[in-house]
Amino acid sequence: MLLKVAINGRRMPGEHPAIPIAPSQQAHQAAIAITAGAGAVHVHPRDSNISLFDYICVSALLEDRVIEYVDHLHDHFVDPVVIRNGHYVPPKKPGYSVTMWPETLEQFEFPNGSAWK
Repeated sequence: MLLKVAINGRRMPGEHPAIPIAPSQQAHQAAIAITAGAGAVHVHPRDSNISLFDYICVSALLEDRVIEYVDHLHDHFVDPVVIRNGHYVPPKKPGYSVTMWPETLEQFEFPNGSAWK
């Protein structure tokens, strides 16, 4: 039986202060889960450095690595992830690449945004 752990989900620290956001926090929590017997770690990345996080903190491999890429959402983010030649491009700005445009936030605000009407 494979025990799979999701160390952060879609949640942010406002929901619980122990939710790991930074790559170093995610690596620490992944190590704890693996030590406790997890055979797989499911991570919801908060920045475009997730491929670097995987390489530096988890696998030290570039071969046979798969990371989800959600192309249809990029227009909603100020600094979306960039893919070039099949590889993530490290961001030029610090942060988690999760800042959304004000127009997007207004449109999808529940329940008053125009997307819900």
